[in-house]
Amino acid sequence: MGMTLDSMTAPLRKADDVAAELSRFGSPTPEWRGWRWVVSLGEEIAFVAEDDATWERLEREAAVLDRLRVPAPRVVRRDRAARLQIRRKVPGLSGFEVEEVVFGRPGKLSGPERYADGLAITPQGERLAADIGRAIFGVQCSLTTEEAAELRSLQAAMLRYRRRVAPLPLDEARRLHQELLTKAAGGPTT
Repeated sequence: MGMTLDSMTAPLRKADDVAAELSRFGSPTPEWRGWRWVVSLGEEIAFVAEDDATWERLEREAAVLDRLRVPAPRVVRRDRAARLQIRRKVPGLSGFEVEEVVFGRPGKLSGPERYADGLAITPQGERLAADIGRAIFGVQCSLTTEEAAELRSLQAAMLRYRRRVAPLPLDEARRLHQELLTKAAGGPTT
């Protein structure tokens, strides 16, 4: 399936649709965060997916947030054609603003800095860590015992089905492993 003019310009049309939708908030600046675009809109935040798979991931994330029995962002508007979700923010600081409070210095820390042994955090950071721990506990408790049992049963059924319809090619992997070992030892390969 080759590229067509329509397929090449579709992302531009989608970007125009999203820009028109968000223009009511002034001139927000989109930021790429991990796997989707994020736009801060004051008390709301917009998430924009670049493709259908990312849109489905946003929708799954929204479904989980809707089920939580703890304060969480809620979807207040969605536009599937533009792959756009607007969620109400949880009150308070969020995103990179939190890092300054937690670490006591401006700017984003790199991964190695953030996880370095002995990294000092502020008393506010200590309180935030405790609050997040309580929130995670709330998420973990958001499923009833019956829902957890049903989820385990569904997961087991899914794994049985996957093994039946798409078994792992272990024999081929073993053959390839042996070939690589032989090659590493300087022997002939097939």
